[in-house]
Amino acid sequence: QTLLIEIIPVDNKIPQLAVNQGTSSLDQLMSGFLGVVISNKILAAVDSDSPNNQLLYVVINQPLSGFLYNSVHGVRPIANFTQGDVDDMMINFGLFPRSNATSDMFRFNVVDIGGNILYNQPFYLNWAWVSLEHSAYTINETDRYLEVIVRRRGYLGDTSFTGISTEDISAIKGQDYTARMTRQVQFNPGQTEAFWRIRIIGDTVFEQEETFEIRLGTPVMAVIEQPSIALVTIYDPEDESMVYIPDDQYMVDENVGEIQIPILRSGDLSREMMVICYTTDEIATASLRPGTGGLGSDYIGRAEDHSSVVVFAPNEEQTTCDIMIVDDEFYEPQDESFIVELSMPMGGRVDPSRPSTEVIILPDISDEPQLYFSASEYSVNENDGFAEVLVLRTGTDLSKPSSVTLRSRRMQSTYGSATSGEDYNPINEVLEFGPGVSRLAIQVGIVDDQGNGPTLEGLEVFELVIRMPVMATVSEPNKCTVIIEDAVSTDFPRMQFQDSDYVGRESGNNITAYVVRSGNADSLSSVQCYTMAGSATPDSDYITRHNTQSSAITFYKGERRKPCTVILLSDGDREADETLTLHLSNPLSSNSNEAKLGALNKTTITILDTSDRAMIKFERSRLEVSEPKFESASAALVLLRSGDTSSSVTVHVQTSDRGATAGQDYTPVNADVTFSVGESRKTVNIIILTDRQQESHEMFNVDITTSPGQQIEVTNSRVVVTIVDEDGSPEILFPASPVIVSLNGYDDTSAVNVQVQPGFPAICITACDPLYPTYALTRLQCTNINNTLTRYRWRVGAPVGTSFPRSPPLQNIAASTFFTRSTEQTLDSVYFRPDSRLQCYTTAVSNTGRSGLDMGSEVVHVNSISSLCPQRTTNLASNPYSASLSYAGSSQVPAANHVKLSVSIPHIDGMIPIVSTDAIIDVESALNSDTTRIGKHRCSNLILPWETSMPFSFLRDTSRDIATLEPTRLNQFNVTLRG
Repeated sequence: QTLLIEIIPVDNKIPQLAVNQGTSSLDQLMSGFLGVVISNKILAAVDSDSPNNQLLYVVINQPLSGFLYNSVHGVRPIANFTQGDVDDMMINFGLFPRSNATSDMFRFNVVDIGGNILYNQPFYLNWAWVSLEHSAYTINETDRYLEVIVRRRGYLGDTSFTGISTEDISAIKGQDYTARMTRQVQFNPGQTEAFWRIRIIGDTVFEQEETFEIRLGTPVMAVIEQPSIALVTIYDPEDESMVYIPDDQYMVDENVGEIQIPILRSGDLSREMMVICYTTDEIATASLRPGTGGLGSDYIGRAEDHSSVVVFAPNEEQTTCDIMIVDDEFYEPQDESFIVELSMPMGGRVDPSRPSTEVIILPDISDEPQLYFSASEYSVNENDGFAEVLVLRTGTDLSKPSSVTLRSRRMQSTYGSATSGEDYNPINEVLEFGPGVSRLAIQVGIVDDQGNGPTLEGLEVFELVIRMPVMATVSEPNKCTVIIEDAVSTDFPRMQFQDSDYVGRESGNNITAYVVRSGNADSLSSVQCYTMAGSATPDSDYITRHNTQSSAITFYKGERRKPCTVILLSDGDREADETLTLHLSNPLSSNSNEAKLGALNKTTITILDTSDRAMIKFERSRLEVSEPKFESASAALVLLRSGDTSSSVTVHVQTSDRGATAGQDYTPVNADVTFSVGESRKTVNIIILTDRQQESHEMFNVDITTSPGQQIEVTNSRVVVTIVDEDGSPEILFPASPVIVSLNGYDDTSAVNVQVQPGFPAICITACDPLYPTYALTRLQCTNINNTLTRYRWRVGAPVGTSFPRSPPLQNIAASTFFTRSTEQTLDSVYFRPDSRLQCYTTAVSNTGRSGLDMGSEVVHVNSISSLCPQRTTNLASNPYSASLSYAGSSQVPAANHVKLSVSIPHIDGMIPIVSTDAIIDVESALNSDTTRIGKHRCSNLILPWETSMPFSFLRDTSRDIATLEPTRLNQFNVTLRG
C-alpha cells in the first residue's frame, strides 16, 4: 500500500541583520539633497525562508534631520522598504535644507514572509561639516602672510579632505599674492582645525585696495557649509599719501598777526594732493573772512569748504595753513583757543592720530586796564569832614568791569602819624569799576577833634593803598599819602549833603535828602536848603523850596544830621524820569564861630514815575463756568487797565491746557487785546464746549503776556477757568486768592500795620484761614479743605529803579538758610528790601489728603517809606570793617589768658541776624532791656544775659524771653507760622 506523505515547510526563524554599519559622511545626491544612498554594504538583512524582495523593513522612528525616500518613486518620505530595494540602491537618506545637524538615526523592524519580526533595530548616520573661519579677510600689503583657518565640526572619527583654491578679482596671483602648492586641506581623526597659508607680495607703489577669493570644494568624507567663500582685501596704507599736523598745540601772542600752522605729508609723494584746513571755535570767536570780522572776533576763521583747500604739489612734503589773528584791543584775561582741523582729503588721507591741533591765543598784556591814584599826595583840612581821592582806570579796553581793594594804613613820616578811628575813619573797601567807567572818587571820613575840645595838632598823615586787582593790574602810583591839616584850630560848623544824589517815586509823596554837620556841634546852626529846576517842573512835579529863610534847616545842640524834604506832586500821567537839584546856602552859627558850606553843597533828586505806568490785570484770578448741556457756552474774562491810560497798549492773551483739552472742552484763544486811549476795561470771550460725558471738573489757564520793552506792568496775569461738570467730582481749590500782609498785622488784617515792612517777615493768608479779611464769605466753601496742610511758595521781584526801569520779572524763591525756609507760610525779611515786590502761591489740600491747584496772590510792594528798622546809612565806608586784638587777663573768666579778636562789620538790616544796626560800643549796656535796645537795636537779634547760657549765641526755643518783646512782635517766635 502506498502512503502519500505531505511535507509542510515550517518558517519559524527570525530574520537576522548581516550588515548594519551606518554611515559617516554625506554626499550630494542626484535629487539635489545632501544625503547618502543606503546600500547592502552598510545595511543588509537575511532570512533563509524569504527572498530579498519580500524581506520587509518597517520604519518605526523616522530620522529627525532628514527623511527616507525611494529614488524610483520620487522625493517622497517612505515608511517601509525591502532588502531588494536596498540591493538595488534605491533607498536614500536626504538631509533637510538649512539643517546644520551632524548626526541622525532611524529605527526599524525586519519582517519576513512568515511574519517573523526582528524588532527595534537602529541605523546611525554621522557626518562632518567643513567651512572657512571667516567670510572676509583684510590684510596690509606689508604683512607677509595670510593664514586661513578651515574648520571641521560634527563626526571626527574619520579622515576628511576638502579642496581649497583662489580666484582673482582685482588682485593678481603671482603679482600681489602666491598660494601654497597644496590645493587640499586634510583633517585627521579628531582634528577640528586646519591651516592654509597665502603669501602677500609687497611693493613700493601705492595702490587702491585689491581683492581675491578663497574657495572650498570637492570634499571627501565631509560636507561643505557656509562660509565656503572668503573675500580677501589687500590694503596698501603705508604707501598712501597721508597728511598730518605735527604738534598738538601752538601758542601765539594776540599781536602776532598771521600764524602759519605746518602741515606735513608722508607716503607716496609723486602725485598732487589736496586737503581742507578749517577752524572751529573753542573760547576764541572767529569771523568768517577778512573784512567781515565783527566786534569781539579773535581770528579770521576758515570754513570747511573749497575756500579752505590746501594743495601739495607733486613731491612736496610740507605746506602751511595760514590763519590771521585779530588784535582787537579788548582785554581778555584768560587764554583763548580754537581748533585747526584737516578733512576731506583728495589724493590721500588724513592721519587719524594727528588730524588737528589747538591754537592758544595768549592774553595781550598791553590791553589790560591799569589802576592807579590820580596823585600820590592829597591834602585836606581836619574840619572838611572827608578827603576825596581819585582812582583812575586807563587802557585800550574798559568794556568789562574791574575791581580793586582800597584800604587805609598807618604811615610813619616826619609829620605826625594820624590814628585810625581818632583822626580818620579806616577804610577797607572793594572799588567796582563798571563797563566804561574810568574813574572813581572815594571819600574817606576825616574825624574832627572838636568833640573833645579843639586841639592844634599840626600836620598828620596816613596812607591809602590799592591792591588785589581783578580784571586789571595795579600801576604807579598804587599808594597815596593823605595829609590832614590843622594849622588853625577854628573847628567851625560845616554843613553839606550826605549823598550826591537821591532817588524817589512820584507816588511816594516826598523825597528826603539829608544834610550833615561836621565841626562844632555845641551851638545852634542853620542853612537854607532850596530847589532848582531840572527836567522836573516846579509846582507841577514838586513844591518849590525857595532860597529864603522859610527853607532853613536848623541844627540844635548835638545834632549832626537833619532832613531836607521835597514834596512831590502826582499828575496821574506816565512820564520819563525827571530831575531837580537841591542847593545849600547862607550857613549861620549862633556863636562866634563862622559857619561854612562843605564841598557837597548840591545834590541831584531823581523822580521815578512808576505808579503811573500802565498796569493790566485780570479782574479775577479764578472763574467757574458750568459745562453746557447742549451746544456751547461762553466764559467772559475781564481785563482791567489802571495807571497811565493816555496811550493805546496791546497785550497778548493765550490759553493753555490744565486738565481741560483745547478743541474738546473749550475753543483755544491766542490773540492780541488792544486798549485804546482812555480805555480801561476789555472783555475776552472763550467758548466752552460740551462733550456730554460724565467727568471731573476740568480747568485751563488764560495768561497775559507782553512784548519786551513795553512799559506795562502785569500783576494778576493768570485766570484759572474751571469747567464744572454738575455730575462730576469737584476740584480742590481755594474760594479766593490769598493775601500778603506783614506778620505784625496777622492778628488784625484791618489795622494800619498790615503793609509789609522791611526788617520783619511777611505772611500769606489763604481764604480758608479764619484771619482772612473776608473769611465770613469764604468759609462756607472751605468745608472740604484742610488749611493746616496748605503748601506755600513765594516769588520776589527787585525794586523798580535806575537798575531796573521796567519792572524786573518775579523769580521763584528756592534757597533756604539755616534760620529760615522759603516754603513756609511766612517769608523772612532776608528775602526782600524796601520797594521789593512779593507774591505767594498756595496749593489747597483736601481733608482726604488730595492736592488741588495753585492760586496766586496779588503782587504787593514792600513799604519804602516807613520801616521797622531805624534808617541805615547807605555808605558802608562810614561804618568800615575794623578789627582789634586784646589780651584777656587771668581774672577774666571763662576766657582767662586768651587773645580776644573783635571785628566790626558793616551790614544791611536783616541780612546778618546777629549784627546790630549800629556799632556796639558797650556790649553790656546794649544787652540791657532799656530804651537803648528798643530805640537803636530793635532789628537786631541781641539777647539778654539771662536768656541763654551760651555767651552771645543765637536764640533758642528754650531761651526766648517773650516778655521783653513789644506786643506787635510776638508772632516772630510763633513756630507754627515760621517753621
